[in-house]
Amino acid sequence: MLCQKCNKNHATVKISKNYNGNYSEKYLCTQCAKEDPDNINFNSESIFGNLYNFFSPDMTSLVCKNCNTSYDTFKKRGMLGCPSCYDSFSELLEPILRNTQGAIEHRGKIPGEKIKSEKEKSKIDILKEKLQIAISNENYEEAAILRDEIKEITE
Repeated sequence: MLCQKCNKNHATVKISKNYNGNYSEKYLCTQCAKEDPDNINFNSESIFGNLYNFFSPDMTSLVCKNCNTSYDTFKKRGMLGCPSCYDSFSELLEPILRNTQGAIEHRGKIPGEKIKSEKEKSKIDILKEKLQIAISNENYEEAAILRDEIKEITE
């Protein structure tokens, strides 16, 4: 998609604006985005810095006790230093993770050797729920079939 301002360069920035229910979007190249009055503080070198600008300065002086990575360093690099950084910066990271990923817990890819066991656990959980429903509805034939299926998978 071409930049909607200069119509020359590839659009790399999307600017969304919602003012009193009036929603608008612009697709701009990096240069036009820097010049655009709707895009306050755009800095292509530090996109993470802009993403986290809404935090107060006293919060950004936090440092991870394990690896000594500061929050300012995280903002500049866009990467945490170690797993303990998640705990050290949790107050600041939780809203970011919720907004960007929809949750604060990882529910992504599963390593290859665990895929089968995870899928089986998921299938067992579904079958157990169906079993409980069958029992509560006094549908004992279906419950017996589901019980046998669960037994077969677990063995």
